[in-house]
Amino acid sequence: MEAFLHFPITPAVWVCHGWMGQPNEPFFFPRIMRYVGVDEPCARRIREQVNIPPSRIAIKLNAVDTRRFRPRGPLPERPRRALLFTRASLEHRATVRKACRRSGLKLDIIGPGRTVADPERVLGGYDIVFAKARCALEAMAGGCAVVLCDAAGVGPMVSSRNFDELRPLNFGFAALRDPLSADGLCRQIAAYDPGDAAAVGSRVRAEAGLEAAAQGWLQLYREAIAEFQATTRDTDAELRAAAAYLARKSWESRMVWEREQLQKLKSIPLIGGGMHRIAHHFAKKIQHGGR
Repeated sequence: MEAFLHFPITPAVWVCHGWMGQPNEPFFFPRIMRYVGVDEPCARRIREQVNIPPSRIAIKLNAVDTRRFRPRGPLPERPRRALLFTRASLEHRATVRKACRRSGLKLDIIGPGRTVADPERVLGGYDIVFAKARCALEAMAGGCAVVLCDAAGVGPMVSSRNFDELRPLNFGFAALRDPLSADGLCRQIAAYDPGDAAAVGSRVRAEAGLEAAAQGWLQLYREAIAEFQATTRDTDAELRAAAAYLARKSWESRMVWEREQLQKLKSIPLIGGGMHRIAHHFAKKIQHGGR
């Protein structure tokens, strides 16, 4: 909003990177000519804002540099080596290790505590990779069989059968539908199919290349600029939208302050718990009435 007010004659493209949490909460502003979700859940979050025109909503999925992540040689008939490949926490490493021991796989880990500058040179040495989101996409482009997995849960082994379902989710958090468990991981490891993994890799390389994605983004910006130039500006509507945005942010800031005070009440010995419950009750009534 600060940028909108500072550049009063400039259109914008707004991108939602997360389908939960306040930082990615969509908001309406007339000069936002395109609202982009990086996957279907993010796009759905944008659509739920009733004042955002559906014609301005688009999806731009993750892409992979196929010149960097090149296909490895044929996978073996039986997997031997596995890699846990993540940029997030490694809270799930013990569960993945347990599943690999049961399945006769030697496991290595790339993530916090052990990073590599050139994962494209490493991935080709593994038959199965446990990953999600862009890490999973890079492993698929490299020809590995991929089981969607993170500390949040387990998804399926990516295959030709489920690719169309998982691709709009960016192979990400929304695809991790089962609780994290060694049994669940073992079931997915048992679905290993070297021929199908090669087919998945070919499809990723054909449909998710970085160059085509960059051209798609450039086209989206050209469309946004052209639409803005053909639209009659309504400065009153812009000021009303800015006021609504700032009012909402002010309310959110007040609620953060009130939650902090409730926590301070709770810390008072003996009487703090009761006072906290009473204050919380009245805070909720004020919140609902104030909206």
